[in-house]
Amino acid sequence: HPTLILAWSGTALAILAGGEPAKALEPMREALDLVARRIETQFVGASTKERVQMQGAVQWVLANWMQVATAVGMDGYEEVLQLKARAAASMAEEGRLMRSARGEAVAVAERLNAARKRLARLAYQAPQPGWRRGPWRVAIAAAAKEVNDASRELARALPAAARLGPDARLRATDLSTRLKPDEVLVDTLLAGGRFTAWIVPAGAPPRRIDLGPEGELTDALQAYRDATRAAPDPQ
Repeated sequence: HPTLILAWSGTALAILAGGEPAKALEPMREALDLVARRIETQFVGASTKERVQMQGAVQWVLANWMQVATAVGMDGYEEVLQLKARAAASMAEEGRLMRSARGEAVAVAERLNAARKRLARLAYQAPQPGWRRGPWRVAIAAAAKEVNDASRELARALPAAARLGPDARLRATDLSTRLKPDEVLVDTLLAGGRFTAWIVPAGAPPRRIDLGPEGELTDALQAYRDATRAAPDPQ
């Protein structure tokens, strides 16, 4: 339940503020586990609003986790990877269920996909400042309602989603052992207004790098995009 997630995470932050970071690990891990279980059990068939709420809970808990992990000298990657893996697995499970849909569920799944595409298209077509936004807001609200309604209808029409067992959980060593000697994996996270990267080399533990505030990085990225877009074609 979201209240329990808030309670465990808040307890961890209170302990951390009291100067005992090691004791904050247990309640913080309880919060992480609750978020992971919520994703696993509630993501499939969730409405757009519910998914946004889950995303907010994940971002908030991960931001708190990074505070605790930093305070105790941990890179924090295993826990971040767990949540990312559970979210990816839930999305894959939803896709599997939709592909295996039969009868009425097929039509609902098709309607849901069409509504999601329409909502995404409208989101990218947001009017510029000063333009009339009323009709666009009405269209956005209608598309979002259609996505929510179709999501709930599909959840009722599909069979229960499969639960992943402990053996299916992804670990950093699973990633590093699959890399070739000349390969390296770079994983990133935006939490608490800061970007963090983990460098995972072949057969070695990950190394954490603080990339800095979100604003500085996004500004630099936008400047790069603008420069490359304006550059002449080398051909």
